[in-house]
Amino acid sequence: GQKSDESLFATLPVDTAEVSTPKPQWNQTKGPEGGDVNNLFVASNGDVYARSNAELYRLTDDRSTWIPANTDVSIKGYWQMAEHEDTLYIVSDTETLASVDRGETWSVQGARPEGELIGTVITDEALYLGLVDGVFRSVDAGKSWTSLNDGNLADKEIRAITAIENTVFVGTDKGLYRYRSEGWTQLRVGETGNIRALTSAEHRLYVAVGNDVQHKMFSMTISISSTS
Repeated sequence: GQKSDESLFATLPVDTAEVSTPKPQWNQTKGPEGGDVNNLFVASNGDVYARSNAELYRLTDDRSTWIPANTDVSIKGYWQMAEHEDTLYIVSDTETLASVDRGETWSVQGARPEGELIGTVITDEALYLGLVDGVFRSVDAGKSWTSLNDGNLADKEIRAITAIENTVFVGTDKGLYRYRSEGWTQLRVGETGNIRALTSAEHRLYVAVGNDVQHKMFSMTISISSTS
């Protein structure tokens, strides 16, 4: 019969000796009001943002209360936040917005390509948009977009997108791909091409692969050339 889903991460053995461990301290904040919180985002300056339906909230500096952060614009549908240098970006179902004042005001950059949003990554060179059916690139902060879909991504479903420095990686239902100036190149990982999840930290890429009932976790160190 079918095996049940296996965890992506194995557990480490624990010493049987009793160890006194301090209990974590949690402080409940006030709000956000108006709906369920379905996403959190932490900016490089320490600001914490919470998404609740069409509203965006920012945690006050004293970490006690959530305040509205997008009172000048309504963001409908599924959307994600990203950050580059001192600018926050929101990619919604239909457009890209930017804020340079901690989310107090937002400017519409332009419409985005149509399609189901998978993820957004920003490098020093461009903003990349991962949709289920393709990847797009913007070098003007979301005002215009160029398709990066070549023959290597044809008939593939995008599952995840991430970047290490200026090199972009996407996981698909038929393999892992790396984007450079010459286009997409497939990277071999594991025994199956079905990429379930993808993320990166420093110069290490983490890839979860597997079919519907069994998963495995891989990692690889990526060497980034200055000419990439």
